[in-house]
Amino acid sequence: MIGDTTTQKAIEAGRDNAGGSITNTNSNNHVFNVNFADEKSPIAAWMALLAEEIKTNQHVSDFIDTLQMYHEKHSHDGIDGLEAKLTHSGRSGETSLALRKKELFTRLLARYSMFDSAQQIFAYLLSKVEQDFRSYVLPNLAGSSAAEIDHLFGDYLIAPCANEIKSGVFCLNAAIATGMVYWLAEQCYIRWHA
Repeated sequence: MIGDTTTQKAIEAGRDNAGGSITNTNSNNHVFNVNFADEKSPIAAWMALLAEEIKTNQHVSDFIDTLQMYHEKHSHDGIDGLEAKLTHSGRSGETSLALRKKELFTRLLARYSMFDSAQQIFAYLLSKVEQDFRSYVLPNLAGSSAAEIDHLFGDYLIAPCANEIKSGVFCLNAAIATGMVYWLAEQCYIRWHA
């Protein structure tokens, strides 16, 4: 109502006080207007949290358990590392590009892994790629040509991963998603041979 006044005296909130909105940059008040109704995965929510963690500089010092698991190599058959797997599968000509794409993902992981929400995103994506590899690619490796295996990797691992994050603090594209696959191969969770 015009002409009415409100008086605030002796109020202690530990931070800024206001009868309306606080707009200065010293405020702890943050408003999120995010619609997750059409989301199929929790990534959008984690991205919103990640933006806030970056803004408020909320770092963590340890990896969450799932991400820690993927950092530990898990040899399946004694063919350890990305280069050895590519060579064993007759793909040694792909090594240079594979290492460069793996490095794309490695840099993304290093840049954001100090934030809890980013760790949740990476753990979700890595576990999804690994599970989809085990469910859809691995059973079809024996007897498949290199082109058929490339299609399996593209259809079941790379494209779905690249389509998971289209906006937010960082985005994924086919090169980074492929780098994630190569990174998982380095850690011995993915391979091109039966």
